[in-house]
Amino acid sequence: MKKELPKELKNGAVNVVVAALAGGIGYFSNSPVMAILAATIPEMCKSIKGIVGNMQIKRVDRFLCALAVDSNTWAKQEINKFRRYVESAQGRELLEGYFDTVLHTSSLISNTALGLLYADFECEKYSAEFKRAACLSLNGMTDFLIEVFINLAVGNKEIRRINLFRVTAKTLVDIPQLCDFAQTVEHLGVAINNLVSRGIFTPPPAPNFMENEEVAYLYSKTEMSQKYLTLFFEAKRIIDYKKADVIG
Repeated sequence: MKKELPKELKNGAVNVVVAALAGGIGYFSNSPVMAILAATIPEMCKSIKGIVGNMQIKRVDRFLCALAVDSNTWAKQEINKFRRYVESAQGRELLEGYFDTVLHTSSLISNTALGLLYADFECEKYSAEFKRAACLSLNGMTDFLIEVFINLAVGNKEIRRINLFRVTAKTLVDIPQLCDFAQTVEHLGVAINNLVSRGIFTPPPAPNFMENEEVAYLYSKTEMSQKYLTLFFEAKRIIDYKKADVIG
């Protein structure tokens, strides 16, 4: 059962992050990670612009859910390390940046992914540089863009040369799942350009072009692209876990 929100939250006078945390503690009352955040976040939230609304609270809740699930098997030593990290200048700065991104991002997958990144506080899976880049790249992200990225990263076989890929109208035939997200190659082109601007794909060495009177879009995949792919698959696993009513 969810924890009852304090009176001041109902009056909308407190930061949305604190509100989401209050709900999060209700979901994961046995989670020591939630207790650590409860003791740390309210003070830190004074520096975050207050936004109170059900949508924003749900966004932060997704972040907290991923963090709680990923930390579920931590030993006491790891929990103590996490406490020190949250209380450190580096940990608080990153957490504040992640919350700011989460509040401006509708994507369930993205906000879950950020929770997983913060849970990896010892950088065992992802580097500190990648985490900072993800905080910027995922700001304003949508699940639509992530699904396009996943389908192209996994399914596109139109390779012009190593790590350089082409997208044409034929791509929608070869990867029929893409039709759930884009009806034309031009729609795919918009998504690809957005992903390139975020650094998830990288720009090709040559511009997009017309080939045999057919529009074609180019993009490159890098090691960074693979890291995002791994992260998004992890996030979708957490989402499926919650949908199965294992938690929440």
